[in-house]
Amino acid sequence: MKTLCHFFTLVLLFASPALSKDAPVTSDKEVFAAEFPERPLPFGAGFWYFAQEQDYSVTGLQATAFGFPIPGFDDSAISRIENRVDQFNFKADYWVLPWLNIHGIVGNASGEASATLSPAIQRGFGLTDFTVDYDALVYGGGITLAAGHECLFTTITAQYTWGDVDMEDGAGLTLNDPNGIETLVIIPKIGIHGKKGAVWVGAYYQHTEHTQTGTFILPGPLPVDFAASVEDKTPWNPVIGGEYYFNEHWSLSIEYGFGDDRRQGIVGLTRRF
Repeated sequence: MKTLCHFFTLVLLFASPALSKDAPVTSDKEVFAAEFPERPLPFGAGFWYFAQEQDYSVTGLQATAFGFPIPGFDDSAISRIENRVDQFNFKADYWVLPWLNIHGIVGNASGEASATLSPAIQRGFGLTDFTVDYDALVYGGGITLAAGHECLFTTITAQYTWGDVDMEDGAGLTLNDPNGIETLVIIPKIGIHGKKGAVWVGAYYQHTEHTQTGTFILPGPLPVDFAASVEDKTPWNPVIGGEYYFNEHWSLSIEYGFGDDRRQGIVGLTRRF
């Protein structure tokens, strides 16, 4: 473990802009003595950008005309829903204890959801795939539990957010704005850190359940009321990330998540005081 910590510290020291060609190279003992940073300053505030593309699964679909169900409109009528969202957040956090951090966020999200209809529905009812644009005010909070030994650390973060969503209607499609969309995120990580930064690997769990209601027009014209329940197609995906400490006050974090049904990126600039 000490060898790993020592190697990571050397990498960070030589990658630091503050280390010029004229700077003296520290001895092994000096490097090792400096490789474990003190506890971070308790308060943090910063701006974060979050982008995500992921697929949703349809878990329930009902469609009625004049109160009567329409045959063929079941879970298989929508073969795919792909969602793209960009979110800008302000985040504030506080280390209550050395192993417990609490945080709150508020932000704005804008996105696009594209639904692919099954060939049978397209042929039988003369419908085409459609795209919905939306905006949302997002706010919430969470906690982080942390533990470490020498340069090794592990954390688990749980976060709950609520989105006040405003959806745009499409051609022949009227959508009812949902009464808030709730999202639960859990992120376990393990990594190594030193004086100038940290790197980690982990996993990202996201659980979102949402029932969208509205009305669309079948050729005729025939108004059809619908209710579609959706959730994340793949709850878990792996993540990798890193953080660079400019000094004890400023840091830059970057994290990337990947998988067959979800891709995401997070960038944040934080000031601690």
